Amino acid sequence: MNKTWLTPDEVCAYLAMPKATLYTWVSLGKIPAHKLGRLLRFKKDEIDELMETNRVPRADISEHLPLED
Repeated sequence: MNKTWLTPDEVCAYLAMPKATLYTWVSLGKIPAHKLGRLLRFKKDEIDELMETNRVPRADISEHLPLED
């Protein structure tokens, strides 16, 4: 069973990011968060969508190969 709502610790583990970075992103509005009283929670679907929409396109590998003499 997939969890719908994640705690800050679970998001940090899921994204391999420090908790300080997560809270900074929340305060800057870079990551969607929901607050219920003093509890901060994140919808897993929204986190997944955020990651997909910020995907970096794969670069052409030939740009990174050394030039032949």
